[in-house]
Amino acid sequence: GTGALAIEALSRGARFALFVDNGAEARALLRANVEALALGGVTRIWRADATKLGSAPAGGPFALTFLDPPYGQALVGPALASLIEGGWLEPTALCVVEDVAKAEVAAPTGLALIDERVYGDTKIAIFQASAATAI
Repeated sequence: GTGALAIEALSRGARFALFVDNGAEARALLRANVEALALGGVTRIWRADATKLGSAPAGGPFALTFLDPPYGQALVGPALASLIEGGWLEPTALCVVEDVAKAEVAAPTGLALIDERVYGDTKIAIFQASAATAI
């Protein structure tokens, strides 16, 4: 997408943002936004399938993640599991997920659902890593 949530996090004190997207158009939009806001030194854009991330890159693990996959395609669960399996999350990291309102967003092992809200056709779910299972 646009990277708006990560850009907002940077404006509020986050030290680094890694954008992960598999779509060429989305990455081009991300690059344009990063360049327009002169955020090149505190961001990185990574081409990857968020459901198959592999090991966390340099800069990780992360304290905060935003997941906004294409709505209604059941990608949230596999993406969250990929974060856990790859050691992407700090011990008490937060994962903020956006999906279609009717989606069932179940917490995979290692994450606990701590809040869930519906705004029109959008559901926001917030998960927190368990210190015992996160890296």
